[in-house]
Amino acid sequence: THMPRPGLAAAEGKGSVFVLTADKQHARRVAVRYGAASSDRIQVISGLKAGDTVVLSDTSRWAEHDQLRLD
Repeated sequence: THMPRPGLAAAEGKGSVFVLTADKQHARRVAVRYGAASSDRIQVISGLKAGDTVVLSDTSRWAEHDQLRLD
């Protein structure tokens, strides 16, 4: 699986992203492992499944949170 590359995502590295819940009213933090990367896309080795909707905007201000409520 590939996705647009988040700002801090490094090739062959680990990180986390927020994934929308089924109700689209919350996003939960998910640990991911990355593979190969280009300037704008990155391979996801584990942590996400097909169909997951990932928040790609800067979420650094919520670094200490594992779940967000979306308005």
